[in-house]
Amino acid sequence: MHPSLDIRRLNQLSSAVRRAAQAMICENPSADTISTFMTLACQGLEPHNQIHLLPVLYHCLDIRRIPTPDALDTCSVDTTNLLRAGITSLLLICEIPSRLPAVSDLWPRVWAWIQFGHTYGESLRQRLEIGLLPESKFHCALTNLCENMTTDRSNESLMFGTPGFAAFTARSWAVLSQSDYVPEHEKVIIILDNIFSSGKGSLDDLLEAVDGNVTELAQLFRQELDFATSSAYGKPWLLSGLLNMLSHADDKREANNFGVRSPTPLYSALVPLNFVGPLTLIASKLTQSNELTPHVKHILRHTISVLEMCFRGPRRDQTLRVAVQCGLLPVMRICAQLHSKIHQTLRYLITKVLTPSVVYHDVIPDLVTAYSSASVGLQQREFFDPAVYDDWMTLGEVLIARSQCLIDFEAADRVYRRACDNMKCGMISNRTNLKRCAGCRELLYCSRACQISDWQTGHRESCRFHFAYHKKIRASYTAKEHAFLRFLFHRDAVKSMPSLVPKYLHALAKNPNTKFATVYDYRIHPPVIRVVTLEHLAVNGIPEHWTDLISRVRRSEGRMSLDLMGLVEGENKWAVVFPYRWETSDIEQALKGFASGTASLSARQEEAMGKLLAGEGSAGIH
Repeated sequence: MHPSLDIRRLNQLSSAVRRAAQAMICENPSADTISTFMTLACQGLEPHNQIHLLPVLYHCLDIRRIPTPDALDTCSVDTTNLLRAGITSLLLICEIPSRLPAVSDLWPRVWAWIQFGHTYGESLRQRLEIGLLPESKFHCALTNLCENMTTDRSNESLMFGTPGFAAFTARSWAVLSQSDYVPEHEKVIIILDNIFSSGKGSLDDLLEAVDGNVTELAQLFRQELDFATSSAYGKPWLLSGLLNMLSHADDKREANNFGVRSPTPLYSALVPLNFVGPLTLIASKLTQSNELTPHVKHILRHTISVLEMCFRGPRRDQTLRVAVQCGLLPVMRICAQLHSKIHQTLRYLITKVLTPSVVYHDVIPDLVTAYSSASVGLQQREFFDPAVYDDWMTLGEVLIARSQCLIDFEAADRVYRRACDNMKCGMISNRTNLKRCAGCRELLYCSRACQISDWQTGHRESCRFHFAYHKKIRASYTAKEHAFLRFLFHRDAVKSMPSLVPKYLHALAKNPNTKFATVYDYRIHPPVIRVVTLEHLAVNGIPEHWTDLISRVRRSEGRMSLDLMGLVEGENKWAVVFPYRWETSDIEQALKGFASGTASLSARQEEAMGKLLAGEGSAGIH
């Protein structure tokens, strides 16, 4: 047994306190004995001498004194007195200001009584009438105890390794965050920070504190972000601890394989709560401080890590735009100078988040402005990892090209030509001359007769699928965003046509009757372009309305093809489909002639091929 628990330590106390302490050790102390002991312990001793009471408190916390649920229901006088002695001893230990020694014998007893008090707290409040037992005061006292005990490394290891301790501490955090106990509130954040840093905490522990409600946990983190940022300059360790918890709570991370990571429900719940903006803003302001202290560096690294997961949700370009406006790029530039594992995350952000997002109408202007400002005075030598510098410069090149595309888009006349969606007709005209299907709001027809004909040849069954796609597009993008995607895609499709023709010819040489689609993957830069067969699309889990589009390609007699624009949608590839229409089948016939090497081209086919390579002579994408 540890010397601090030796009963002979009572000899160092006054005779009155010693007699009261010895009376407490008896098998069944009376209520008067307990009351006298508490009075003398709290008022008759100097705080620094209370440590000498540990032998008595250790005895009263004997696990065998914890009643069973049945005994608690009946609760005899003796049981009540033993309970009062145990709870009183637990709370007195919490109030001892001295640093508690490494006592492996004491902690198991303390923890057993903590669990008992937490489980039966309401019942104990009614039976024992102890003033320190309201839940907030209970957790306040236990937070002080944990702080005292964890000052010793061996105690910390013992406590953090105790099953249920992390979840209980998280519960204390949730309770104290709603209380006026500010010092204890700060202490419990630090304790949780240490728990998660030691690898003993998890998202499940945090969820247990809020009864498994991930939305409530997200709201708690959002509230705590305001609490921590209000003192980020004077007490940066609070924000550092909060972000450390949040980044370690992502239990789906795989450090060496970013591609398999997906956002946890916690991150998905944080984004709608305006978490990204304030977090990025305070991190950006901290980069402007005169000294990057270790805590500030931790805040910046954790900010990047947390934001990276927040950007994995749906339509992340909207979340990204907020972060860019609040100073994301200056934070990234500072982090690029740090010697840490954050560089892998930085590369992911630049290559898999920022660059693929330079296709969205509203993101480009903000990103261009932020990039220009963050790149002032930029030198390669300040980047610890040269690969991050290369990615940064590539992002700049993409921004230059896309910003010019945006300028051209804004100056364009916006006159779109569309083809009649009756595959037997296909007449191309200005969109304003065509009538839209009232059901799906997607397909257009040059006449009532063409609409009836198309309805009878398949649109009756597929109309609802086109309407579902129409709703998804409208929910995902504004009209201007979608129009810019069309504009950008058409420009890139025209530029890539000379390199695509050999791929078309290769596919046709294998099978002259092949129908194919062209996939432009904008998730990476430069976009990867692939030619795939319609059969390949059909077996890869396509949306229902694509099935109808494939059927239309087959019925078009060479006057329609499919082009897919692969975009980033969270962790998934979301493809916007653009049908490509021609007035005649001359393009397909010319390609088949080239592929076979035997057929001579007609003058019309040669002219059509020339226009194809020049991006002319078609209705373009729909």
